[in-house]
Amino acid sequence: MTMENYTITNQNHTIVGIDRGDTAAFLGIPFATAKRFEKPVICNLADQTIATRYGNCCPQVRQFFDESKSKKKMDLFYYREFREGLHFRYGEDCLNLNIYAPKGKTNLPVLLYIHGGAFVICSSDEKPFDGQYIAKEDVVCVCANYRLNVFGYYSDDKTSNLAFYDMICAIEWIKNNISVFGGNPDNITLMGQSAGAISLQNLILLPQVKKSVKGAIMLSGGATVSGIFAPKSKKRAIRFFARVRKDLQKRKMDIRTASYQDVFLAWNRQTKKNLALSMLSTMPVFDGEIVRKDLYKNAYKDEQIPCIVSVTKDDLLKPYLENRAQKWLKHANGQTWLTHFYHDLPCDNMGAYHSCDLWYIFGLEQHGWRKFTDADKAIADELRKRYCAFMRNQNPNCDGYSEWKEGTVFTIK
Repeated sequence: MTMENYTITNQNHTIVGIDRGDTAAFLGIPFATAKRFEKPVICNLADQTIATRYGNCCPQVRQFFDESKSKKKMDLFYYREFREGLHFRYGEDCLNLNIYAPKGKTNLPVLLYIHGGAFVICSSDEKPFDGQYIAKEDVVCVCANYRLNVFGYYSDDKTSNLAFYDMICAIEWIKNNISVFGGNPDNITLMGQSAGAISLQNLILLPQVKKSVKGAIMLSGGATVSGIFAPKSKKRAIRFFARVRKDLQKRKMDIRTASYQDVFLAWNRQTKKNLALSMLSTMPVFDGEIVRKDLYKNAYKDEQIPCIVSVTKDDLLKPYLENRAQKWLKHANGQTWLTHFYHDLPCDNMGAYHSCDLWYIFGLEQHGWRKFTDADKAIADELRKRYCAFMRNQNPNCDGYSEWKEGTVFTIK
């Protein structure tokens, strides 16, 4: 089937995207550039932009190893659930975003979605992240790529948490440019899942982010201001990445000038040698600048933006996530709602697995093989409408559904 183009011509810009009837998709738009292990520099929206193809995603394990042949059950499960049949492009120039927008409308609320993936894998063009059904609710949906693994979380005396700078740069780009696509730059909501939600938990503690966004939705990873998913020691991370540098030096390569393939493979070798050390290092670390201990210490005291936190019935480390979510609901100084997504997905025995609610938010129609029932579709309609209402006015209540009071739990079975 031939895709038709859709062109926006306004504000001195001509942007060519993909026509999808009532909505349009604009893919692979650069929002920043970054040299290796340096902070990003925001891009201007080009006067003429062809945005009909996904951009590069960050180099990651699936580029080098066939994940369909993995012997790990959960790796195979998420491959089939999120990525089977797709083809991806990779490169260090991966700071790009996809925009899904209603056609011919203005001043709409904006969603910026940050994908998960344990800080080391995933990209904005996987199956669940197509924003066309969000756009049908008159919300401009933006899904961003950012740097991962060694490229996003490398630490030395001067560098750390580069992925967070990428995310903040994406917010700034949206503030500057989203009106071209019909979005209101003064009404931005953040949403992330798993590691994306953990990342948002840090971002919404930052004063500059609080000033730029209206709310946050954190799925399967929110409220992690303490415990296993809270930021770790930068000193430990520096020690781990010193091992990665030495690995390359033994092969007569420098980490800043070697090919990105060699840098990734060196990180991967050291990860295999000490998985625990790699996991505790290839993630957010306290650096005193963008990830600050004082902000975490005062997380329940400082005024917070409105938040929805979601936990699924069979979530990853569910007791931990549930405990943190309940604490955030009870003590956070700001409007907060908690979702319990306890509805088992059909066609297998995985139940309400980690991050499964993404399908119900972004669109069941985008799933490849599950046979969803009318009950599934009703749940998806309600959840999407409630979350889009939150994006519109920072409150998840909307016509046709019962009241969801602030500070309470909404359970989906």
